[in-house]
Amino acid sequence: MTFLTDTLANIKNFLVESGGEIASADQIEEASFAPQRLDLRDVTTVHEGGMIQDLKIAKSENQDLAIRWFTDGVQKTFLIGTFDFGSNPVTVHYSIIASLIIGFRNGNFEMWGQPRIEEFALVSKSLLGSDLPKGFLDTGEKTGYFGAQRYAAVMRARQQRHKLESNHLYEWAEEKKYKEKILVDGSLAHLPKPIPCAVGLCKDNHPLFFTPETQRNILSLGYSERSALFSYSTPQKDEITSWFLRIRQPRAHSANFGLIRPEVYEGMPLDPGSVDEVSRLVFSLRNPVSYPSPKWERLVHPLKVCTDFLTNHLPKAETIKWFLHGAIVT
Repeated sequence: MTFLTDTLANIKNFLVESGGEIASADQIEEASFAPQRLDLRDVTTVHEGGMIQDLKIAKSENQDLAIRWFTDGVQKTFLIGTFDFGSNPVTVHYSIIASLIIGFRNGNFEMWGQPRIEEFALVSKSLLGSDLPKGFLDTGEKTGYFGAQRYAAVMRARQQRHKLESNHLYEWAEEKKYKEKILVDGSLAHLPKPIPCAVGLCKDNHPLFFTPETQRNILSLGYSERSALFSYSTPQKDEITSWFLRIRQPRAHSANFGLIRPEVYEGMPLDPGSVDEVSRLVFSLRNPVSYPSPKWERLVHPLKVCTDFLTNHLPKAETIKWFLHGAIVT
């Protein structure tokens, strides 16, 4: 496993030469630091005249929007150690990111090519006060606060993961001539340029699109109901259409239980029939997924297959810790 014999070894040597301390590296930073909430209310437009619509689950005869391809990516970032630079403790992180595309054919999942995996070290160039060592990326953090450095490392790794996933997805779309649909885990807003054949699936309801009053209507969606369509502008000035969809029975659970948000580009057919077809396809993929999988009520099975495969092929926190403290020798 090269990620245990190259990058980690370089980080360990860098810390030793800098007089730093090796951390326990016993937890994944993403578990502690989530992205900041985006406020998109000023760039959001509501369509269809309302916020709740009853979604009929009846099977459609239209097969143009059938989704047989799925993609997801994962990232793991570890605090490897710290060293003093002036009065500031400077953090050094290790991150590994991966992307996978799978297809469903003849009753089985199959990979499209091989998973894409990258690894790198993370440190603040400003706080380091010198050029970055080979294999290191700059987090861009300048304040020197310990928590801010950890957050910046996670966000920098996230940026690299989005780049890896986007390039992987563009290669797939080029081979398929943009004619086959693919379900993407997460928002399409991270793509540098539109992919009309992609359908995004957002599990986290962090962005703010509406006023609290409208948000209350969305949280009251019943099982198998969708909201009205709305659109928002991405940083690249692309228009994305989205809606909320309830894929689990919320009774006796929290208000956002089973609430997900599909996305499509404006160039895709957006008549209510097409949107309902996408919703039916996503809804039909919700099983078999169950507790105790994290966020299980907002997962769909093919994307969980991607996540599980990648997670099980990347090093666990215990493996990183053992390597750093000499239990694994190269």
